[in-house]
Amino acid sequence: MPGEAVAVKKKFVSTRKDRGSVKVRIVGDASFGWLEGAVKWGCHVEAFICSGNNISQKSKELYPGIPVRTPSEATKMNPGHGNWEGILVGTIDSKDQLTLVESFFERWKPSLCLTVWTHKAAPRKVWRTWFSNYVGKGGYEEHHGWLNHSQFGGVSTSQWKMSYLTRLSLIQLPIDELTSAMYSRSLQTALDDTVGSERGTYRAYTGSKVMDNGVEIIGSMCANGGRVRPVYSATGLLLDFSELGRDERSNLWVHCKSVFSPDGVVRRITTLELLSCWDYAGKICYTGMTDAEIESLLDARLRSPPGKIIMSIVDYLCGRMFIELQPQPQDTIVEENQMPELVTNKELTPGFIRLEDKVAQRVKAAIADDAGVELDYWAVPGETEEEAKARDVLRRFAHRFWRYNLERETNRWLDSTGRKREDVSAVQACLRRCSGSDYWEWHRGSQLFFWRFPEECNWRLDARDGVKFWHLSEPPRGLHFRNIPATTREGELQMRHKIFQLMYRWYIEVGPVDLVTPRFPVEKAVDEATGAIDVRTVWDSKKNGLNATLWAPKFCLDQVRDAEELLCKWLTIPVGHYLQAGSPQQDYTQDESLFIKSYQFDNDVGQMFNNFRMHESERHSHGIRYIHTANDGSVEEETILRCCALSFGCLCSPYISVQGEDRILELCMGDPSDSNNEFQFDHVVLNLPWMMEYDPSMPRVLLLRSDGELATRKVFFVDDIHGATRSKTAEPATQAQRQLAKRMNYYGNQDAARKRRHASLTPGAWNGVLMHCDLPHPMKSTSVKKWKRGVDALEWVWNHFDLPADVEDPMEYISEHGTMEEDRFVDTGELRRIAGLWVHITEVYSEGRCFLKGFFNALEGFRWGRDRDGWRLEEAMSEARELEDTDASHEVAASGYPITTRVTFQLILHVHALRKLFYGDRPREVFIRPKEKCNLRYMLADASADGFGTGVQYPDMIVDERDGLWTDQFSLKSSNLREASGIANRLKRDIVAGRHDGCEVWVGTDNAVWSAVCNKGMSSVRHLFQLWVDICVLCHEHNVFLHVFHISGDRMIETGMDGLSRGDRDTGFTLGHDMRKFIPIPCSAFEYEGNKLEAFCKIWMGEDYSPPLKPMDWFLKGHQPGVHIWAPPPGAALIALRQLASSRHKRPEFVTHVVMIPRLLYQEEWRTRFEKEVDIWFPMETGEFWPYNSFEPLMIGLSFPLYRNHPWQLRLERDKVVGIGRALCTLSRQSNLQPSPLDPCIIKIPEDFVGATVDEVGAEGRFMVARPGDHLCASFQCPNCQSQNLRGKDLRLNWIQDACFESLVCIRATLDAFWSRSTRTVLGHVREVDNLVNYGRALGINTVPPLGPFKLGNHNGMGEAIMMETRLLEKGNKKQNRTIQYGSARRIRSTSTVLWETSALGGSDVTFSSGRTSGRYIATINPSEGRWYQLVNAGARVRVGDIVEQDRAYTIEIVLAVVQMYEDRFQELGYDIPLREMEAAMFFIISCYGGFRGYETVWTDLAALAYDLAYCEDNDDASAVAWPVAGRFKNQRGRWGCYYIPIAGVTGSGVRIFEWTQRFVYRLRLEGRTSGWAFQREDGSRAFASDYADDIY
Repeated sequence: MPGEAVAVKKKFVSTRKDRGSVKVRIVGDASFGWLEGAVKWGCHVEAFICSGNNISQKSKELYPGIPVRTPSEATKMNPGHGNWEGILVGTIDSKDQLTLVESFFERWKPSLCLTVWTHKAAPRKVWRTWFSNYVGKGGYEEHHGWLNHSQFGGVSTSQWKMSYLTRLSLIQLPIDELTSAMYSRSLQTALDDTVGSERGTYRAYTGSKVMDNGVEIIGSMCANGGRVRPVYSATGLLLDFSELGRDERSNLWVHCKSVFSPDGVVRRITTLELLSCWDYAGKICYTGMTDAEIESLLDARLRSPPGKIIMSIVDYLCGRMFIELQPQPQDTIVEENQMPELVTNKELTPGFIRLEDKVAQRVKAAIADDAGVELDYWAVPGETEEEAKARDVLRRFAHRFWRYNLERETNRWLDSTGRKREDVSAVQACLRRCSGSDYWEWHRGSQLFFWRFPEECNWRLDARDGVKFWHLSEPPRGLHFRNIPATTREGELQMRHKIFQLMYRWYIEVGPVDLVTPRFPVEKAVDEATGAIDVRTVWDSKKNGLNATLWAPKFCLDQVRDAEELLCKWLTIPVGHYLQAGSPQQDYTQDESLFIKSYQFDNDVGQMFNNFRMHESERHSHGIRYIHTANDGSVEEETILRCCALSFGCLCSPYISVQGEDRILELCMGDPSDSNNEFQFDHVVLNLPWMMEYDPSMPRVLLLRSDGELATRKVFFVDDIHGATRSKTAEPATQAQRQLAKRMNYYGNQDAARKRRHASLTPGAWNGVLMHCDLPHPMKSTSVKKWKRGVDALEWVWNHFDLPADVEDPMEYISEHGTMEEDRFVDTGELRRIAGLWVHITEVYSEGRCFLKGFFNALEGFRWGRDRDGWRLEEAMSEARELEDTDASHEVAASGYPITTRVTFQLILHVHALRKLFYGDRPREVFIRPKEKCNLRYMLADASADGFGTGVQYPDMIVDERDGLWTDQFSLKSSNLREASGIANRLKRDIVAGRHDGCEVWVGTDNAVWSAVCNKGMSSVRHLFQLWVDICVLCHEHNVFLHVFHISGDRMIETGMDGLSRGDRDTGFTLGHDMRKFIPIPCSAFEYEGNKLEAFCKIWMGEDYSPPLKPMDWFLKGHQPGVHIWAPPPGAALIALRQLASSRHKRPEFVTHVVMIPRLLYQEEWRTRFEKEVDIWFPMETGEFWPYNSFEPLMIGLSFPLYRNHPWQLRLERDKVVGIGRALCTLSRQSNLQPSPLDPCIIKIPEDFVGATVDEVGAEGRFMVARPGDHLCASFQCPNCQSQNLRGKDLRLNWIQDACFESLVCIRATLDAFWSRSTRTVLGHVREVDNLVNYGRALGINTVPPLGPFKLGNHNGMGEAIMMETRLLEKGNKKQNRTIQYGSARRIRSTSTVLWETSALGGSDVTFSSGRTSGRYIATINPSEGRWYQLVNAGARVRVGDIVEQDRAYTIEIVLAVVQMYEDRFQELGYDIPLREMEAAMFFIISCYGGFRGYETVWTDLAALAYDLAYCEDNDDASAVAWPVAGRFKNQRGRWGCYYIPIAGVTGSGVRIFEWTQRFVYRLRLEGRTSGWAFQREDGSRAFASDYADDIY
């Protein structure tokens, strides 16, 4: 394939089931690498036998579940004598290790004993002697060979001798076979190309020195005046560094590739890169480890062979042992991994039949307004004329009876409510319209029966009076706007007739008018056979300026994708039972009547906008001209009337009318728990990609009835309601359709019977799309007319480019022929109409949607301030879609845009792509989903600088793995191209071979650019764009449902694909793990392991917190008033967000939503809807509340209620919202988002040596609450005053920015200033102030100066303090998840001082000079030099643990005298000495000889002290004491932990500190104290230094 130098293919069954049956025992301190390999493979490691404490401790830390035993303990393991069915492994690097392995081999007699010898420890005589003692005894056979790291795909020259004895004839270890699939790699493949060069003197050799083992030395380097060291070339191998010391390893220099220089750089190889060279790559594996811990881990691994050697041998031997222990037939690996499909004559290949030809009733939804009702659909088959007349009589009687009951109902309701004037008037209007109706039609119009609406959320009031509009300014005035006449007299008369109907139906009325709205015609064909045209009347509220003064919220309408969720394939059993049974394959050769199918139906809302009242206060701006027609040629008179119902053309009408319809449909669908309800459902089942039981042939979210069948559901687009029901006959669908119609009429909402399309498997188009279920698997298509229009439109645009019709690469042709030297232009109006048409078409063929971006970027490119890729494209797309919906004229389409649009290269590329995908005269009929559960593929792919790796997992758990190396030339290409080529090569190869025909393929990539190309059609990276077009064409031809999505680089490492691209098979799916466990698309945020989101939400939501909505609640509880947390899995995020949108639309002023979704499928599926539905959003990075192993950030969005006053939505404050969102995002990265309205500081509590929590603060509420008297020691101004000082405005705490400001001022900076003084100091001042006040009162004088208010603008340094506090929240060491040190944060003060001195305000400073150079003083008003800021500085310093100052020393004479005093006391009383005296003695000694301040000494960790003391006693070492303290210290990066301070066991003055420590620990043990704080009070809390003052002094 292009760019590939070598590629290796491997297939295996992805399973780890029963691998634990293989038993392994690992012997020797040098065998740590074998322990890791056995654990990774999944063996049952019975024991790791080692004698070294370091290696034992490291094994327990990294693998706590593995028993670690000493050699003496291992001798007690079974079998004591006899044959043990397991594998014994050991690395031999010394004679002691050989003796150890030999002793256990003789004791256990394992099935297989594998030993690997270092090069130095493997002289032929030694291992030959040992093996000769056992060959032929007990059935053992001998095998041996040399293991070269480079032959196993390694990058070093390491060489190991392998020897093993086995009793199993099936187990052989052919090294040639193990290395046959390997290929040589260079050192560069293990190095990081994002590291720059280092300083030093580099001297390149004129010719490189190539050693026999493949190591190439190309120069020398001398850094910092040190030794001259060789520089190795990254194109060769690295020398065997396993026996080098740490100093030698840390000074291995290499000349390698780097993004910082095209010629490469010379630098040291880092420790992490050395681990990678030893085949232990993986950045995330070392997160949280210190440099010393990583070095120690490297030391342990270097004593065993490199990782690739270990994993190759372990995989082979353990696999053979597994077969030996549990013989079973091997899975047959076939090239085609699809279940056999049953052939039936019902199944037709897409493209042979036009769905349009099978429509049972009207292809188009449009119908003339005066069309009659098709009574045949209500007639009984074979009905006579007499029966029809009788039915008509019954209908008239039923209608009269209905009117009579309605009048009685309204009278009772009015009596019960007190007959309010507004209610009576509205009821009379409703009854008047009912009187003018008949069984089928509302001839005199309709008005909502508002009394039947619930009162909650103002639904009843809105139904009666209408909803007030949202005004940006006062409406304009003017009666001079003229109508735009129709093109023909007949068209004009049609329009006048419709206006007369409006008046006849009481939708317009007489009343005051100060603004007239002109009208214009829109012609729409309703019968293509007869050519009948229906002229629609649209009110141009844009022309008269009314719309410019209005604002309306955005809202969400159902789309084709939502309608597809209603449909399923044919099944003989209910959907729920089918999924529970594991999606068994269906036999479609059976009779059709045995199958449950999806029947669809359509209802239409009559007079949609006019159903809803216009509020009385809005009608004066909606005047219309009513023309009195005169056909005799005389002057036609005009009357100015006004609208009293919503008008088509007003900006607010769509939102209000669709809102009202959504509310009505919620009422019509009734209670889902009612078993008699046609729309009943019992539970919700998620069927999401990457779930273990995912079935791609079924919808992702299934609402199931109590009988297990898919529930009847509906979608609607403005006035078109589309529903579907699962059943064997059409009757249940008909009943559901009737329920909707009856209940709509019950609420006074017109159900247009003349437009109804009855239950059918082959209905007409809904929203421009045909979806049919007459074949076993649902199919969809667009109409022939629309397809032809779309294809012809593409040709029209292409002809403007002056390019050949069959050109393969337009950009290459243009560069060669120079055809675009001059700008070319396209008519804007026509281009917008074409774009709107293709928005419709790509609703069906979603693979073409990404190629519409070129149209809208070109159209919107004229606007100022937009970059090449543009923005606001979603709005532009929606507006263009409306042009197609309304058959807008050229003039309307061009309105607000330049006459012509400049042709861009992006437009050319996107039109070219669409022409390759869509051509011909017949629209393609495509399946909505794959046919069977087995039609599913999961693929991961990654590429490194020199190699690539891809893996495809099939439903039968077979993994088809492919990895290799790029050519030298291709490896120099961009990383984006390498990533994309790896995926494209694999997809093209498999699709062409037919492996993915009709399948859903999910492809995960960590390359964001490639994901953007695939999902957004980004064409700026042309070579990637062309790859994607080729893939789309192949998918189009082979009916492949392709999904490319982005994952983080760390997640790609976790999956093992990153390692595979470098030839490593030691992590993730390469070890047999299921790919699906690494991609949590089916998991919600609250299901992630280790998350603390519940605590996070409770902190800032308080009483508003409620558990996140369950899938069932998305459709019920989430639509009710209140505060709701939406945490759907990424795979269902779009569906949940659309339900959230419906909730906001129906109850905009009564719902608040919090959305939390992991950032998976973000760009690909749900970003647009997410950003439209929330007012503020930000990503929460991994940290305190969102665990690091989540990898991707958590997207958090806040959706606030709609307000009736400006600004109606928080998001309208665009600048502020963007600023707040960025601030929250930054705060998230810096401080893990300690919630904004609260304190961003959390005082962490450390743990002692044994993990028990100990009290660090010593005073309840330290740094969290103020104490009485704090305001006496530090000046205080309330947050609102500080807001006026710094920002010049009052706080508005309902705004997040203001809440953040209050938090930083009130809770953090002020509290740090307060707590800079100890509690004892504050209490002392309080007592003295009380004295001053009392004395002053007695003498009649005021002894206390005023503590406020301060002069406006005098913030005392609060601004600078906030900057420092914010700086303290930033992340420091990324590995450790720490914040920056205090020393870094305090630099902001010096910067503030420098800025002050250089500013104009610095001139206010006063200089005092004594006449000498050194005698100069400056009096400054710089806030960062003020006293209050100094207090904040001191408090923050204590809070973050920057404790570096030590107490002044006592004289040695005093110290010795006090020590002798305590020594005499102990000699007198022994261990009966009072505990307080013993603690005081130890406190004094450690404070003096350990260099501690008093409050540091009491932080002593007793458990750690006892542990170290016992260790020293075991080793007879009393030379020193390692004194442990738990706290936060400078140069420890702010990390809480236990730190050891070494103190001499016996001082030069003869003080026996070690002996005193023994006495102290033993005395505490007598009191039953073995852990926690060593110095405690009687209540068990940590002691204070002052507690020992009386005893010492």
